[in-house]
Amino acid sequence: MEDFRDLGSQRLCDIEYHRSTPSCQLDGECALCTRLQKADQLVLEARIVLQRALEGRNQLKIENNHINDPFSQRLPVEIACRIFTFCLPVLPTVMDFTEVDFMTRMKPLQLTLGSVCQSWRRIAWANPRFWNYLHICLTKRTCPSIASLVSDWLGRSGQLPLVIFVHFRGDFGKSLDVEENIIHFVDPLVQVLNSYANRLSLFAADISRSFWRKIQHNFVQLFLEGLNLMTNERLLDGGGGHVVSLGIAPSPKVLSMKGYRLQDIHVDFHNLTRFIGANLQTSDCLEVLRRSPQLLNCNFIDVPDSVALYGTVVHPSLKVLELDNFPKALTNAIISHSLESINFTMHCEPFASLLPFMQRTAYTIKSAVFSDAAPEDDGVTEVLEYALSLEYLSLVNVNMGDRFFRRLSKTACFPEGQTNGFLPKLKSLAFWTCMPFSWSHLHQMIVTRPLHPLMQRRPLTNITVDIYGDPGESGCESEEGSELELIGFEDLEKILDLIESGVDIKVRDEGGQDIIAASQDHYNTEQISDEDF
Repeated sequence: MEDFRDLGSQRLCDIEYHRSTPSCQLDGECALCTRLQKADQLVLEARIVLQRALEGRNQLKIENNHINDPFSQRLPVEIACRIFTFCLPVLPTVMDFTEVDFMTRMKPLQLTLGSVCQSWRRIAWANPRFWNYLHICLTKRTCPSIASLVSDWLGRSGQLPLVIFVHFRGDFGKSLDVEENIIHFVDPLVQVLNSYANRLSLFAADISRSFWRKIQHNFVQLFLEGLNLMTNERLLDGGGGHVVSLGIAPSPKVLSMKGYRLQDIHVDFHNLTRFIGANLQTSDCLEVLRRSPQLLNCNFIDVPDSVALYGTVVHPSLKVLELDNFPKALTNAIISHSLESINFTMHCEPFASLLPFMQRTAYTIKSAVFSDAAPEDDGVTEVLEYALSLEYLSLVNVNMGDRFFRRLSKTACFPEGQTNGFLPKLKSLAFWTCMPFSWSHLHQMIVTRPLHPLMQRRPLTNITVDIYGDPGESGCESEEGSELELIGFEDLEKILDLIESGVDIKVRDEGGQDIIAASQDHYNTEQISDEDF
């Protein structure tokens, strides 16, 4: 037995012991078999002694850590808990709930801290703020025990509002065969979530549509404020049918659905204030507006060109409308007399298709963004003729043409009291343009002082220009070594005069270089060289 005491901290698994049972030719017990049994007994007793020695050694190490522990473990629990909370991710609010990347921000930090040592584990388990947000990843390994784990985790969250994200890892859960095998594991998980229905605030799920329809039968979340459903499944025409839910429909304030049909979601739209929908049919988009009387912010993405089953929808409270890759039938059917901001990504949809929409609603719009129009489409000027209340305008990858700048220059001053000019209330203008670009447009569109006392000027005080494309003939080397387009000397003087009068003008190239400052440095260097010569 003494031979086993010098093993130190060697683990039992490191001891190689091979037991063989030779066949005995003699009937009954022989001397060799007896000695072999005694040797086996000695090995078993030695293993027991070694296991007890290792357990005692671990206990002594724990006591030693309590005596000679690091500074972090000598801190009071309140201070250590406060330090740990600085590691927590910034939880989303209801309004920016759909913009959060849950895969990167909602990492299981509480489990990481709890795995460091016993003292950190006690602190993490006792702090409810570590357990009111959960990132639940369903895999083949976690599905059988996920319900009990989530129940334990949520039990430590106190009475804080809950933020939960559920998703399948990889392709797991994306096929019907797999879903049939794991649905009996997820049903207990839904029951656990329902038991915390009075505190579940934000819920997101990246799962298939068919799987969502199955778990939605028992999904009862009356106090849910935000619902975000995502899937990478391809939407096919028809199929699916309307969902039949046994639970009471939640009434969220924020709803985002990407890859889902409207018929897949069983919610009450009455309290909805923000909606984001991707790949919805035109009729579904109008149905959302019709069923959401309190909707303030609406974003439709990748709407296929389909026939609208409804006529025009007049919305009483919509203030922000964002459309990305949309058909003409959608804008022709929307009317809102409270609209204040629009953001339209055209994707080759002609500006002429927006004329009926702008004629009906543009008089209340204060902020507008137009982007990614067809290169040959310069109809933005006609669209903006109706934006009499517009104060902030941004044009990205839009062919404005000389007509737009000439119109701004001619209407820089207008008779006092006139309200039917071209962008009479514009305060800020940002646009992206390629070279060649006429620098005279920058100072011709602004008049600092009206020429007549009965005239008033447009309150344009902020201009941001981003230049992209090949530079012109005259230029200099930027810091990155690329050719930098310079502003002509006469135009630069007029632009600097506007800046001195209080107008904020920024001109940048693709690399973020300040073209105004670079032009100043260039001409100052030339002047010094001439004087030296």
